[in-house]
Amino acid sequence: MAKKDFSSIRGFQLMAAYHHKGTFNNVSYHDLSRATAFTEEGKTEWDFLTDEDWRQRKFEKSAKGMHDLLMQFRYFRRLSEWGYSIAALTSDGATMGFYVGLVKHWEGIGKPTTSTHSSGALFGKNAYILLDRLFVEVMKGQWGGSGDNAAKVLIGEMEDHGDHLLNPISDDEWKTVWTKMACGSGDFEDGDELTEGQLMNDKVVSKKKMSASKKQSIPAWVQKMMIHYYCTCDIESFTKETQYKDSKIHWDHIIPDSKFTAGADNAVFCNNIGNACALPDHENIKKSSKELTHTDCNSGSTKDMIEKYSELTLATDGINFDNAAKSKDLVLYRGKLLMDNFIRERKKIYS
Repeated sequence: MAKKDFSSIRGFQLMAAYHHKGTFNNVSYHDLSRATAFTEEGKTEWDFLTDEDWRQRKFEKSAKGMHDLLMQFRYFRRLSEWGYSIAALTSDGATMGFYVGLVKHWEGIGKPTTSTHSSGALFGKNAYILLDRLFVEVMKGQWGGSGDNAAKVLIGEMEDHGDHLLNPISDDEWKTVWTKMACGSGDFEDGDELTEGQLMNDKVVSKKKMSASKKQSIPAWVQKMMIHYYCTCDIESFTKETQYKDSKIHWDHIIPDSKFTAGADNAVFCNNIGNACALPDHENIKKSSKELTHTDCNSGSTKDMIEKYSELTLATDGINFDNAAKSKDLVLYRGKLLMDNFIRERKKIYS
C-alpha cells in the first residue's frame, strides 16, 4: 500500500473512532459517508455526519486543539525532538486509543488551551500517565493483534473519565520492568543470577552474543525503553545542538560488542540495556570499538556525548567499566541508576 493511501485510511480510522464510539474497522470508517442516520443495533449512538458536519470539521478542530496543548508538555516535545512517535513506542491500536481517547478527554475537561490552566495541567499529567501505562501494557503483550477492541474500551474510558487524575503505573511495577530488562530472571541484589534481559511477559529481548562474525545491534525494545527514559528525565536530543542538527541516532554499546567473546558467560550483557545509550552518528563512529578509558572517549565532544547519554562520569567510571570482564558490574550499576532516576523523574511529571 502506498504511504499516501495508508495515511488517508489512518485519517478516516481516527475520524471513525471519534464519531463511532471508538470503533474504527473497515465498516466503521466507510460508514462515515453514509446518507442516512444509523438505526442498526450497536450503531444508534454513532454520529451521522451531515454536509454541514463535514464543513464544520469537528474532529479535525478538536484533534488540533488537543495536539497543540499536548506539545506544551516537555515529555512530548522531547519525544518529537528524538524523532519518535507514539506508535513507535507502543502499537497501532494503542496509538489510536491514545490519540482519540485524549481528544475525548480534552473535550470533556473544557478544551483547555494552556498548560498553566488547572485543567490544562491535568490534561498533561493524564497524557503522560496514559502513555506510560500503554508502554507497559504493550510490553506485556496486552495489545496483540489489531488492538481494535482494546482501543475502543480505552476511548470510552477516556471519554467518561472526567476532571481527575488517572491511576499511574505503580513504582513497584516499573521497578519490575527495569529489573527484568537489566537482570532477566535475576535482580539487582543478587548479581550471580543475572540472565538475558526480558520483557514483562518473559520474552527475551537482550540475547546473548553467540556469533563472532555477526555485528551486534541494540534490541528495539531497549531502544524504546531508553527513549522513554530520556524523555521522562527531560534529556534533550543532541539534534537540538547546532553541530548535531543533521545527525542520526546511533545506538552504542558502551563496552563495545567487539570486546565480548561469543558464547562467553559475560556475552549475556553485550546487548543489555545497561550497556546501551544513544549517540550522534559521527561520535559513535569515532568511539567505535574503543573502551571508555581510550583518549578519544575522554576528550572533546565525544566525551561530552558519552557522559550525557550514558550518565556515566568517565573520569571515575571509565576505569570501572572499560572491558567485557566488568560488564556485569556495569549492568548492575547503570541498570539501577537508570531505574532510580526514572522512578524519581516520572513522579515529578504527574505529582
